Amino acid sequence: MITSSILYLLYYALYWLTYPLRALSDASLPAGVASAIATAGSYLAIVSYVAEVPALLLVFAFVMVVENAHFFYKIIMWAVHKIPGIT
Repeated sequence: MITSSILYLLYYALYWLTYPLRALSDASLPAGVASAIATAGSYLAIVSYVAEVPALLLVFAFVMVVENAHFFYKIIMWAVHKIPGIT
């Protein structure tokens, strides 16, 4: 009984917090998005003759991880240098 009360309380709290999102009208993407995805698929099919697409995506993901790590390192170092007495 206590567990169900806690779960109901959690459910209604989340239901209340998500009300602004649920109150919005449904959105749809423009019709050109489907054609853009089809065009990108045809471009990737052409690229797959030169190099494997999963390998290219893996390299792209690795580059993004390295760039994000560098970005967060710069943010952390900026925050550390804002502390008085640390150079």
